[in-house]
Amino acid sequence: MAVFDWALARARTFTVWDWGALKLCLFSAGLLVAKLVPGVLGLAWYWYALVFAITYVWVMVRMFGKNA
Repeated sequence: MAVFDWALARARTFTVWDWGALKLCLFSAGLLVAKLVPGVLGLAWYWYALVFAITYVWVMVRMFGKNA
């Protein structure tokens, strides 16, 4: 898809500082959602741990996998 190809091409030019700014932006967006939608924080702790574990494994496989 053309949009994803464009975004991927742009992301390949990111520096460490750009990735850091993106992470801070996403973290801030998560805090904003938590502030505006209080029900999000009402979930049990293990749901957050499950999301963390799945995304952590995904990133590690992509980073250290054979096709990396």
